Formats: sequence, structure tokens, C-alpha cells
Amino acid sequence: MNAKERIFAKLRASLKDTSPVVDDYDAHVLTEPWRYRAEARVDRLRQMLEAVHGETLVTNSAAWPARVLEALAARGIEELLVSPATEHGRQLAAHCAHVGAALRLKAYDRPIEDWKEELFFRTLASLTGTLG
Repeated sequence: MNAKERIFAKLRASLKDTSPVVDDYDAHVLTEPWRYRAEARVDRLRQMLEAVHGETLVTNSAAWPARVLEALAARGIEELLVSPATEHGRQLAAHCAHVGAALRLKAYDRPIEDWKEELFFRTLASLTGTLG
């Protein structure tokens, strides 16, 4: 009997004459997707992002480009990574052109393998979006 088999034998022996503990959990938690009321989705997403040190700016569809520019200016960030292929990227680019913003938009338009160094070590901020 090798070491692994001895360890398993001891573990199995330690369970002799024991009974499993009955769990009072709702199996739906494991088998069905989470569903939040529409009004709670934004708060829940914000909590989850901030738990991993993400920052959220809650605004509306008309004001968000100006809010992004304001937040970046307050932090002294002069360049933002965006995808020009997304609606958000196009909206922000149009807003920057309209107001003459000094913000440089860095396009996320290459395979990650082509620019890992720049992406991970020289990109201070990026724009992502989600539907809540």
C-alpha cells in the first residue's frame, strides 16, 4: 500500500459509524441561473465589480460619454482603450470629436498576442459595457 492509499484508508476509516449531515440548501441555487429584479441588477453588478476593485459609473444613455470624460480628466488619464467595433466605442469617439476632447482613444483592434506588453503594462484605463 503506497502513501496515497494509506491516507485514503485513514480517511475512510474515520467516517465509520458516522451519518451524513442533511443540508437545507435550495437545489435551485445550483441548477438555475440567478434572477434579479430589473431594478436590482445595476446595484448587484456594481457590487460584484467593486468587490474585485472594478470601478462603475452609473449614468444614463445620453450622459455617459460626458461622464466618462469627466471621470478620466479627474484622474489625469489622457488615453482610453476602447473597441471601435462596438456601439459604445463609436458613441464615445463621436462625442470626443463633437466636444473637441483631448482624450486619445486607443483602439482594441488587434489580437491580444500582438500587444500583450502594451495592453497589460501601458494601458491605464479601458471602457467596457454590459446590459444589466
